[in-house]
Amino acid sequence: MRPDGLNILDDRWWMFVGIIMDKLIIIVCDLGVGIPSTIPKNYSKASIRAVLEFLKVSKTNDSELIHASTYLNKTRTKMAHRGKGGKDIRGLLDHYPGASLGIYSNKGCFKDSNRTTRSGAKHAFALKDEQKKSIKGTVIEWSIPIGELSQ
Repeated sequence: MRPDGLNILDDRWWMFVGIIMDKLIIIVCDLGVGIPSTIPKNYSKASIRAVLEFLKVSKTNDSELIHASTYLNKTRTKMAHRGKGGKDIRGLLDHYPGASLGIYSNKGCFKDSNRTTRSGAKHAFALKDEQKKSIKGTVIEWSIPIGELSQ
């Protein structure tokens, strides 16, 4: 039984891909318990605290836990050939300068992207927001400029 009371036993996930305004958009959705619920189960309190301190965060609401998850690198399956968790999700930003990332999970929202200032300097931009109601699952969105895919 899910901790949120929903009686959903569907472990499928959905992926949507399209090109909008010269950007490749990839969206993945699942109806699991959400990133904020799995972080305390998969990582030690010390690991979580270390990442939150690195991010200069003192709260542990959903959006902060989502942000922290993008610096943690363990896959739920514990299989070496599978993804490495949130670090893989964030990796797209490191590889494509114009990419952006949005993660919505339970009540939290975390968005991150690389921005270019008028002087041409690049700097990271992150936004976190907490909602009143949970989406009862997770939606992850990547956006990559088409021109950067061939680089």
